[in-house]
Amino acid sequence: MISYFKKSIFIIINLITTHSAQAQILKDDVIRDVTTQTGVAGTGAGINTLSTVGSVLAIVIKAFFSVMGIVFLILILHAGYKWMNANGAEKDVDEAKDSIKRAVIGLAVMIAAYAITAFVFAQLDKAQ
Repeated sequence: MISYFKKSIFIIINLITTHSAQAQILKDDVIRDVTTQTGVAGTGAGINTLSTVGSVLAIVIKAFFSVMGIVFLILILHAGYKWMNANGAEKDVDEAKDSIKRAVIGLAVMIAAYAITAFVFAQLDKAQ
């Protein structure tokens, strides 16, 4: 009599080999479909498959600045919330004001960094 363990191993091996044979047959169709769908998705998203390093870097920089803008907004909202809930406590009001000042300084540094990178990339594009 075959033990339960041997039966389950036999069933698992049988299922794996059967499905792997079917997967081998469908492999080319799946690869072709995935390639087509990623091309369609990339075109719809505005991403060219023949991207240059500069264009990829520009996308990364824009995404970084977008995230930093969201962080700035969250910092301002948090500091405003702290200020509104300070109930006149000078220490809490001063902390909220300092948080707003630091957030605005960070935004100014971010805008300056964006201006510098835009200028540098414009000069690099002219050089090519």
